[in-house]
Amino acid sequence: MKALCAVLCLGLLSVCRAAPLTCDQLLMVTQHHDLNFAGKWYVHAVSTDSCAISSFLNTFMKPSVVLDAVYKEAPNSYEVTTTLKTLSYCMNETESVSFDKTSVTTQNGNKSDETYHLLHSSCSDCTVWKMDGLVKVLLLYSRKTTIDAADLKEFETQAACLNLPQPLQFNNDYDVSNCKDIEESPTDEETTILAQRLEKFLSELVECLVQYIRSWVMSSFS
Repeated sequence: MKALCAVLCLGLLSVCRAAPLTCDQLLMVTQHHDLNFAGKWYVHAVSTDSCAISSFLNTFMKPSVVLDAVYKEAPNSYEVTTTLKTLSYCMNETESVSFDKTSVTTQNGNKSDETYHLLHSSCSDCTVWKMDGLVKVLLLYSRKTTIDAADLKEFETQAACLNLPQPLQFNNDYDVSNCKDIEESPTDEETTILAQRLEKFLSELVECLVQYIRSWVMSSFS
């Protein structure tokens, strides 16, 4: 009898276990009704179909990125300051964006405005941003400075559903209290690191160009 009960319990557990989400579900633009966009967001991972951008971020910059959104008086309007940290240097950029529960759009008043659609995320503290266009970009943001393995795995699946490469994880050094200004001279150690990164990045950039030319030639004659 005990053995029978154990088998029944295991069967019930397998039925109750949530089935993996399909690509249609993972790529659905989602209404984030309860999301408070204001406050800090930490960028944890990115996937893009541009190998040049991937190489620049992963090989040369290796950044930590923080967004700080402040609500403005205009409806759905926010002022967002993006801080990018690499080595001991920080760079800041502030821009106006609109947030309408399904998308985030920059408000630069010109053709460079960009819209990111918000996709499904099983993580209650996360948002997934997708931008289509000449370059496809998928970004994983979280309120937390660390991300669970399951949430990262789901993001990797979303990238695969979009035929995008394996996501790159950003650095998680979010302490900006000790930042140097970008105009300050680097130390000898930082100069060596930057030179090594630059050499590797330029090598990868050449590979990207070769891949692009090969792909263009093959598509032209197919």
